[in-house]
Amino acid sequence: ARLPAPPCLRYGAGFYPGTGAPHEVGFGKGAGFSVNVAFRSAGYSDAEYASAFDQVVMPVARQFAPELVLVSSGFDAAAHDPLGGMELSPAGYAHMTRELLSLAQGRMVVALEGGYNLLSSAASASAVMSAMLGDEPPAAEHPARPPPRVRSGARRDIALTMAELAPHWPVIDDALRQQRAERLRRQPLLRRRDAGRENGRRAGSNSDARTSAKLPRWYRELYGVKHEAHAAGRGHRQQPGPHRSRLPWPFSWRLTGLHGWRVAGSTGMSRDSQ
Repeated sequence: ARLPAPPCLRYGAGFYPGTGAPHEVGFGKGAGFSVNVAFRSAGYSDAEYASAFDQVVMPVARQFAPELVLVSSGFDAAAHDPLGGMELSPAGYAHMTRELLSLAQGRMVVALEGGYNLLSSAASASAVMSAMLGDEPPAAEHPARPPPRVRSGARRDIALTMAELAPHWPVIDDALRQQRAERLRRQPLLRRRDAGRENGRRAGSNSDARTSAKLPRWYRELYGVKHEAHAAGRGHRQQPGPHRSRLPWPFSWRLTGLHGWRVAGSTGMSRDSQ
């Protein structure tokens, strides 16, 4: 029988063993039966793994409809593991175990494989066995807190895996089509949102112009604050920019920066200060 192997694994950056890329889907009659959700970054936790199960692992497994599930149960991805670099909790392992128990009428064999932090491996293995025994999951510590968002890097990794599997698994192809249709449906909403942001920026610039109009004339001329409404309305006189301001007095002032100034009098005397 042809059996799919859907692992969620670290990939790239020299991570052992260097295989498991999303495009490695098998060949010949086994094409499509190697499923690699290749996470390219560290630090992923329960939310990212649950998303991979929901979008890739479980749809493929349900369509395949196995008669027996064999699990090579490694805990390298557990939090505090010195090699895996992931942040899976015992509750995350228990969740994935319950998902797999829904296959093959619950016929599942779990074999301990890896894990390099004894405390993390022990806690995760205990959670897996508790889920296999049918124990209820513990109540959430913060039930009112919203679920964590899936990181953008994990979403890209999952999408890449789905794109590679779509030619081999109709359930994945249908899911991608639905996602594309949803994006097309939301495009008008996104355009309206972007238009609202642009209008907000324009309103902010008009507010700045009105605010500058309230400033004293000597302040605007000294510090180079332009009065857009005045310049646009009359047109014959434009306020000087921030690097050159003049006052109608025996002195001519020229700003050379935020902390520098220069005064030149009719006698030719000048002074620079920084």
